[in-house]
This record gives sequence, C-alpha cells and structure tokens, in this order.
Amino acid sequence: EFNVKNYLTSNEIIEYDNLMKRIETIIESSFEFNIKFLLDAEQYHRQLGIHYFSFELIKKFNIKKPILFNTYQTYLKETNLIIIISYYLLIE
Repeated sequence: EFNVKNYLTSNEIIEYDNLMKRIETIIESSFEFNIKFLLDAEQYHRQLGIHYFSFELIKKFNIKKPILFNTYQTYLKETNLIIIISYYLLIE
C-alpha cells in the first residue's frame, strides 16, 4: 500500500497531519448542512499531491454519501493513467 509519508521529511509529516486534521474538522462540521467539496490543485506541480490527499479524504468521508469530489486535468496526456491509478487507490 502506498503511503505518502514514506516520502516526506519529519517536518513535512507534521505539516501534513496538521493539514489533514484541519480539513477533517471542516468536513465533519459540514455534514449537518449537506455541504459538498470539490478538491482541485489548480497548479500542475501540486496535482499529484492533491490527488493523494483527496483519496485519503474520500475513502474516509464518502462512505454513506458522496460529499468530496476530485478534479482531473483532462487536457494532459497522463490523465488516463492517473484516472486508472486513482480508481485502484480508491478501492484498496
């Protein structure tokens, strides 16, 4: 199983965990209002990180109903492969 933390420094792991806690708090507090989220990197060099980050959140929160959605830059050549990898990461 892939784990992004294997590729981060100890400081980056702390930052990642803090970010996840903040985002999870926002998502959890939005359930009662039926708010949905669209996760998008906007910058190419951050896209793979946002995909991984969004997969972790989607696996945790999209259990009863879909509330988190990820975007894909379909104009890129590698998008087909990224979508296939995304599928397999999400069904793990």
